[in-house]
This record gives sequence, structure tokens and C-alpha cells, in this order.
Amino acid sequence: MREIHLDTAFGRLAALRSASGGVPVLALHGWLDNAASFLPMAAHLPGLDLVALDLPGHGASAHLPASADYTLVAAARAALAAADALR
Repeated sequence: MREIHLDTAFGRLAALRSASGGVPVLALHGWLDNAASFLPMAAHLPGLDLVALDLPGHGASAHLPASADYTLVAAARAALAAADALR
């Protein structure tokens, strides 16, 4: 998997993307985790275009401003922004 960066309204988000083409899948990690948690699984999913996202403030992604919240709703919005940036 290679690291990619997506410029979004939530700042620059990092992700790990598989080299294979195929059905696109956006993988979202749990709280206080990062995209690397999907590395062991990626080798078993050769038919997918796997994009493991680092949510804002996690892994190599930018942190949100001090006034922002790190809620599930904010994470969902960031994931949607990342999906839009991948188009």
C-alpha cells in the first residue's frame, strides 16, 4: 500500500491505498487508531481498491482546529469529504 494525501475542508487527510484496481472500498479505523491497522488485512483483499483513511487528528492526517470537535458525526463528514476527493 502507498501513502496518499487528500485535500479536504477538514485539512489534508492521509490514507494508505492498495496498488490494485478494482472495487473501491473506504476503510475507516476505530477511535484512537490509524490506517495502518488495515495493513495485515490488505494482502487478503487483492480485488479491491482499498483506501484506508487516517481520520482527522489520527495517523498522518492534519489535526482539526482547537475549536472543532472530534465526534462521530465529524468523522463521518471527513470520510465523505475524503470519498469526494477520491473521485
